[in-house]
Amino acid sequence: MYDPDALPTSLSRPLDELPWQSSTEKFKMTSVGDSMRIALEFDISEAEAIAALKFNQARLLRKARRVWVSGAFLVLSLAVWGAFGYLAADSLFSVDSSTAQAIVGLFVLAAVLMSASQLQLHAALFGYLAGKDGALRGTRTLSMDDGGVRVVGAHAQSFFPWQGIRSVEGFAGQTLLYVDQASFIQIPHRVFADEAERTFCLDWITARIAQEGVAEFALPTLATQAASAAEIPVVDPIKDLLATLRLGAQGALFLKLDVTALPATWSQLAALLVLGLSLPLGADLISVGWNGSFSPYGLPGALFPVPILMLAAWALARLAEKAERTLDLLVVFFSLSLPIDLASILFGQLMESGLLPNVPGQLRYLAYYAPTLWLVLATTLVAIRVLDLPAHRWLAAGLAASVLLGAPLSLVYRERTLWQPAVDPEAQAEQRNRYHALTSEDAFYLQPKLLDRQLAALQLGRKGRVDLYFVGAAGDAGQDVFMKEVQSVAGLFEERFGTAGRSLTLINNARTVADSPIASNTSLRLAFKRVGEVMDSDEDILFLFLTSHGSQDHRFSLSFSPMQFNPLDPRRLREMLDDAGIKRRVIVVSSCYSGGYVEALENENSLVITAAASDKASFGCSNEAEFTYFGKAYFDEALRQTYSFIGAFELAKPRIAERERAQDYEPSGARMSVGAAIRPVLESFAAARSAAPVPDQRDLERARAAKAPPP
Repeated sequence: MYDPDALPTSLSRPLDELPWQSSTEKFKMTSVGDSMRIALEFDISEAEAIAALKFNQARLLRKARRVWVSGAFLVLSLAVWGAFGYLAADSLFSVDSSTAQAIVGLFVLAAVLMSASQLQLHAALFGYLAGKDGALRGTRTLSMDDGGVRVVGAHAQSFFPWQGIRSVEGFAGQTLLYVDQASFIQIPHRVFADEAERTFCLDWITARIAQEGVAEFALPTLATQAASAAEIPVVDPIKDLLATLRLGAQGALFLKLDVTALPATWSQLAALLVLGLSLPLGADLISVGWNGSFSPYGLPGALFPVPILMLAAWALARLAEKAERTLDLLVVFFSLSLPIDLASILFGQLMESGLLPNVPGQLRYLAYYAPTLWLVLATTLVAIRVLDLPAHRWLAAGLAASVLLGAPLSLVYRERTLWQPAVDPEAQAEQRNRYHALTSEDAFYLQPKLLDRQLAALQLGRKGRVDLYFVGAAGDAGQDVFMKEVQSVAGLFEERFGTAGRSLTLINNARTVADSPIASNTSLRLAFKRVGEVMDSDEDILFLFLTSHGSQDHRFSLSFSPMQFNPLDPRRLREMLDDAGIKRRVIVVSSCYSGGYVEALENENSLVITAAASDKASFGCSNEAEFTYFGKAYFDEALRQTYSFIGAFELAKPRIAERERAQDYEPSGARMSVGAAIRPVLESFAAARSAAPVPDQRDLERARAAKAPPP
C-alpha cells in the first residue's frame, strides 16, 4: 500500500520545484486515498529502441533450445570454406606456396564477407524496426495505477493489467516490462530526475506485480537489480569480453565464478576463438620474427580443440538435463582454456630458450600432458558449479570430460605452427628435389645398376683367414644422420677391420640416389644372398649395421617418400640371414625399441647389440648430427680404441648413459647378447686385427672405385 512517508525527500517538495520539471520528460505521482497513480511521459530515441531489440534478442536466445546448433553450423561453414580454399589451392591448381596462401586467404575472406553481410542485414532490420514510423520509438505516455499500465503512443494505445506483466528486466539504462516472452513496455531511466525517483518507481512496479502473484518467476527488488546485473551494458563487446576472460581465469584457477551475468553469445565465442588462435600465432611471431609467412597447415591443429570443447559442453549439459545452458558452458570452457594454453606456451618457450635447464627429463615428458589434465579438471569443476550438478553425477561428469577432452587432446599430436620462417626459394627447390629424388627417371633406372655393381664387387673370402664382411643400411630418408652414420662406419671398418672389397652400404637418402643403392627388404635380401655366396661360412663373419627409426612393435623403418617400403621386423630379418646361409653374425641395430630384436636373432653363433631396450627409445636423431648417441659412443669412440666388438659395447654403454643424463632423457637401456660359439671367434679376430699392419691407402681407393656408380 502507498505510504507517503516512504517517498524520497525530493518528492515531498512542491512539483514546480522538482528538478525534472525543466526537462522534456515528465514524471508525476499523485495519491487518492490508499491508491497511487504514476504518469511517465518520454521520447524513445532510435538508439534506445535498437538497444532494447538487441537485449530482447539475446534474452530470447538464452531461453531458446538448441540455439547452439546454428552457431555450430556457422563455425563449421567457416571451417569448410577454409578447407575448400586449401584443397583448391593444393589440388585443383598448380601454384606456388604464395599463390596457394592467397587463394586460401580469398576463400576465408569470402566467408568473412558473407558473415559480415548477414550481420549488416541484421543491423539494418533492427534499424528499420526502430525507425521513425516504427512502433518502438517516439513520444509516449505511461499511466500506472492499481489497475494496470496504460501506454499511449503516437498511433495507438494499449492497456495491460498487472496480471499481464510476466517479468521485469533491466539493462543499460532501461527497464523492460514483459507482457509475454517477446513483447515489452520500455521505460528509459533518464525519465527520472535522480536515483531515488527511479528506485522508488521501479520498486513500486515490482511490488504491484508481486502482489498479484502471477509472475512466472520470483522478481528481485529493482533497487537491488539496478545496483547489480541491471546496469550491465549490453552493447559493449569489450566489457563483455573482459568479463568473460575474468570468468575463464577464475575457472582455470578452480575459483568460484558467477555466470548469472555471463555474456554468453556466439559473438563472444567467436572472439574467444580468435584469441585462442592468436596465442600460438603470437608465440611463433616471437620465435620467428616478422620476416616470415602465414602457415595454413597449422590451422587444423590449432582448431582441433573447437569441436572437442563443443562436444564436451553439449554432453555435460545433457547430463545435467539443462541443454539450454550449453552455450553458457561452452563460452566458459573456451575462456578457461586460454590461460591454460598460455601457461603451456610460456613453459615451452622457457624450455626452448634454455631458461629452465634443470627441469628433469620425466617432468618435461609429463609437462606435455599437464595442460590436458588441467583442462579436464577445470572443465569438470566448472560444469558441476554452472549446471548445479548433484553429487551423484560428479563422477559421470569427470568421466565424460576425460573421454571427450582428455583422450583426444592427449593422443592426437597437433601441429600448431601458424607463422613460419620465410621460405627460401633455393631451400624450397632443394626440398622438392629431395622428395622426388627417387622417383626421377634417372634414379629409377640407375638403382638396379648400383645394387648389381656393389654386389658384383664383393670379393671372395680367403681360405684359412677370417674375413669380415660389412653390410650397413640407413633406413630412413627423412633425416641425414642415418646416412652419415652408415658412411662413417663403413669407412671406419675399411680402415680398421679390413673390409675394403667386402663392404656394402644401402642408404635411403636423396643425396645418395646416384651413388648408393637404396635400403629395402629386397635389397637387403639380395645383399645377404650375395654375401652368403662369396664368404666362407665356416670362417668368415658378417657385421650387419642397421640404423633408422623404430616402432614399439619392433619394426625397423625403411622409408623413402613417396615410395612405400615394407618395414623390417625381427622375424623377417632372421629368415633372410638363415636363407642366405650366413652362420657367424654380428648384428647391431640402432633404433628406438630395438631390444625386441635380441630374442629373435640371438644364437650361439651370433653377437646381437641393440641401441635400446625393447620398451625404450634411443636418442640423437637429427639432420645436423653426424652420429646418434649410440653410434657416436660405440663406433666413433669405442671401436677406435679397441678391435673387440664385445669390449667396445662395455666401453660405450656408460658414455651413452652419461649423454642421456646430461639431457635428462630416460635411459635407453642398450642391450647385448653374446653367443657361446662366436665369443672365441671374435676374440681371435680382435687379436689378429691388433697385430695386422695398417692397410695401404691405395688398396682402399681401389676397393671404393670398384663400388663407384657406372658412368
